[in-house]
Amino acid sequence: MDLVSSTDGRGHAAAGPLVDDHHPGPRTFDIDNTSQVISGLSTYNLDITLPDSNFQHARIMLMGARHLFGNVNNMAESAELFASRDPSEAMGHSVNDAQAIWRVYTATYAKVAGDSYLTHKIFDSNTGASNQYICVQNAYITGSTLRIVFYNAAAISKTLWVKGKALVW
Repeated sequence: MDLVSSTDGRGHAAAGPLVDDHHPGPRTFDIDNTSQVISGLSTYNLDITLPDSNFQHARIMLMGARHLFGNVNNMAESAELFASRDPSEAMGHSVNDAQAIWRVYTATYAKVAGDSYLTHKIFDSNTGASNQYICVQNAYITGSTLRIVFYNAAAISKTLWVKGKALVW
């Protein structure tokens, strides 16, 4: 039992404290990179600068360039990632076009299960069905940076195409 009180210096009104009085609320960050060239068989760190180093977790929603089912609609190949300060805890769930009407491939990847990647290869700028080269290899928070590591599995350079949002708390 700790007999000495400790605090992070945040206070709240005596009447009716709010949920974020002791802990900062989550912050959102835009992700938009459609021109980064990644060399063959190489990685690229997409770094998002956070306001401070107190953030512990992130939920990252990413969209690739290819629309599902070959239609120009609101649905696209996409991924959802969960990250923390430990790179070995990252998880990802992604949706890949199965090239058949109303069918997709979905998979969940987890570093704790020994997976090498967190997503399908859906983040290259070429939207052809056979051109799938760039995936997310890892995601984690280091210091005051949210880092998303993209990997180009092709032997030649490819262009990254990714848009999305990160919710970090």
